[in-house]
Amino acid sequence: PAERTALALQRLRAADAVGERDTAWQQYLLLAQLGQWDQVAPKAKELVSSLQTPAAARLAAYALHNVHDDSGCLEVLNAAPALFFQCGLPPDLRQLRVLAQRAIGALPDAIRTAREAFEASPSRATLVQLASLCFQVGDLKAIAFYARQHQQVDDLGALDCLQLAVFLRLEDSALALSLWKRAVAQGVEDEHVG
Repeated sequence: PAERTALALQRLRAADAVGERDTAWQQYLLLAQLGQWDQVAPKAKELVSSLQTPAAARLAAYALHNVHDDSGCLEVLNAAPALFFQCGLPPDLRQLRVLAQRAIGALPDAIRTAREAFEASPSRATLVQLASLCFQVGDLKAIAFYARQHQQVDDLGALDCLQLAVFLRLEDSALALSLWKRAVAQGVEDEHVG
């Protein structure tokens, strides 16, 4: 991998030097696949502004998040919707926005974004993320409200149900019991309840 990374960097610099955008883009994709986010992040915003594509926005946002530049990630994501169909971020980038908002301490914004993501696309990931954020700020009523919709979420696993049940055991014991039963029906390993 080190030789491959070095070769990719050499080609990237050469392509950048002569203005070959397509070759440079391919090299940035390769660096991302190799997990070399620190090589992609410095050029992330430039990639978005020069290419103006959803793929460039996605790569830039992930690169900035992976080097812990969550403010830069949010800057890219805030400008990105215009690049996507119907001017909206896809689910993975909405989740990335929540992670970046949480990382910079903007919990109310993260909760709002997570709630919008869950309402737009109820799934295991969006429900667990929303519940975790609400738990972090102590909003058990909100967890109960959204957890009641767990029947709609087909991909909610046994551990997810247990986590929600733990969050809700004091707020809504009937709902916690319902989630516990769903977890048991799916099969719970001993080490998860010990």
